[in-house]
Amino acid sequence: GWRAGVVCADTFRAAAREQLRENARRANVLFAAANISDPVLAAQQGVARMEAAGAEIVVVDTAGRHAQDSSLLAEVEEIEAALNPD
Repeated sequence: GWRAGVVCADTFRAAAREQLRENARRANVLFAAANISDPVLAAQQGVARMEAAGAEIVVVDTAGRHAQDSSLLAEVEEIEAALNPD
């Protein structure tokens, strides 16, 4: 099977990290989260940790997006540009 992991880049919702950590534990996948307020940096650091741990599939969890919330949509575009996913 594939070695998978999830990265918490949701710095908006208070309990996002704890919820994702528990979901990762239940799914038996790797988990990474940074204790920082910059979601782009959290995503970059988390993906780097996943790569170092040998993850072949990485899911980056971000704050929920709404079309009317331009700042959150811009944030996800910054994350995509910083990570340049396959």
